[in-house]
Amino acid sequence: MDLMENALPTFWNAKLSHAFATGEPVSDGRLPKKMTIEDKKAKAKELRQSGLSYRKIGNILNINEGTAYNYVNDYPYKR
Repeated sequence: MDLMENALPTFWNAKLSHAFATGEPVSDGRLPKKMTIEDKKAKAKELRQSGLSYRKIGNILNINEGTAYNYVNDYPYKR
């Protein structure tokens, strides 16, 4: 019986191969989406104190740069 060769899916990469081979989780550094606003504000302040830019904080928390700025500086959200 001959084995058929298949092309890898488009999302497959060396990082995933390593994760499957070693059993280590693959993470892009983002936080879970189920964080409360208060948790995001606290994390934004912590990240800013560690020297990260507002853009980088936004990428990590999955929010935009302006929202990251508002969270760090305690500006209220208005509807």
